[in-house]
Amino acid sequence: ALPGLAADAGLAGLIEAVVDQHPGLQAPPVPLLPTQLDLAGVNAQFAAAGVDLPVGVVPIGVGESDLAPVLLDFTARHHLLVLADVEHGKTTVLATLASGLVAGADPTQAKLVVVDYRRTMLGRVPDSHRAGYVSSAASAGPMMAELATLLEGRLPPDDVTPAQLAARAWWSGPDIYLFVDDYD
Repeated sequence: ALPGLAADAGLAGLIEAVVDQHPGLQAPPVPLLPTQLDLAGVNAQFAAAGVDLPVGVVPIGVGESDLAPVLLDFTARHHLLVLADVEHGKTTVLATLASGLVAGADPTQAKLVVVDYRRTMLGRVPDSHRAGYVSSAASAGPMMAELATLLEGRLPPDDVTPAQLAARAWWSGPDIYLFVDDYD
C-alpha cells in the first residue's frame, strides 16, 4: 500500500526493517481447525478440568480463534436453527446435540422429541431419553398437538413471582427438546 516500493526488493526490505526494529515480536500463528473433531475428546477436556456441565449446556465443537470448546447453552438461548446445503452437516449437528443432551442429563431431566422425515436420526436418541419419534407429516401433526398441550400446562400462573419464574417452581418434569431434521 506504499507507493514507490518495488514489489520484490522494496517490500522485502521494508519487512526486514520492521522485523529488525522489533526483535522477538511476531504475529501469533494462525491455529488450524481440525479436519475431524472427536466429541468424546472435547467432553474429556471438561472432565479432566473437573467441570460438570449443567443440564442443557452442550459442547458442539471448537472455536476458530482459540480452538477452545464451544458450548451451546439452551438455558440461555432456547432455540437453534441450523441452515446449510445438502450434505453439509445439519444432521450431524442435531446428532451431536442429541448425544450431548443425553450424556449431560438423566431421563428425568431431559427428553427429546424427534421429527425425522428421512429417518437419519433413527437410533440416535436412546429409548430412555426419547419422548417421541415420528417420520411423516401425518404423524408429526398429532404429536405436535400433544406436545403443545403438555407445554401449555407448564405456563406460569398469573400470580407467579419473579423468584418462582427464575426457579421454574410452578411445574416439575424434564426439559423437552424438539428436534426437526430435514423440515424442508
